[in-house]
Amino acid sequence: RGRQQQRDAAEHSYRVLREWQELYSQEMVAVNADRISYNTVLAAFCRSGQTNRAEQVFAELQRLGQATDNNDDDDQNNAAYRPDVVSYATLIRAYAIQGQATPAEALFQQMKRQGPPPSVECYNNVLYAYSKSSRPDRAVEFLQWWLDDDAIDLD
Repeated sequence: RGRQQQRDAAEHSYRVLREWQELYSQEMVAVNADRISYNTVLAAFCRSGQTNRAEQVFAELQRLGQATDNNDDDDQNNAAYRPDVVSYATLIRAYAIQGQATPAEALFQQMKRQGPPPSVECYNNVLYAYSKSSRPDRAVEFLQWWLDDDAIDLD
């Protein structure tokens, strides 16, 4: 599909997500949107090159996860909204494709601090971001840091 069609499809998926949430709030559907729903919309915005919109969806997912974190009575709801490795990897990859190494590594570092633990894909996407941004020196530094990091097993 063309870029405009991808953008239109991403916006449509976001509208559907919002409508679904509205129906749930009115008790017209039994199941609410969850992290998988958000990851699907996030991926659509990333595929269409709209990282600004993807950032908004990611931030919304984080807010929902934090809001439910304050409600100890609903641990299942907490897990349903907290960004997972797919959420992070999707946005880091979008930054990498656009050669935006700084936000890619910033999101990666946030992931390291707040969890979940980064996957090999996340590490690779940050390296890719540095290669796309013509910063091989920083890619080498990041790779060395990765190899020194005991948090991930390369096997």
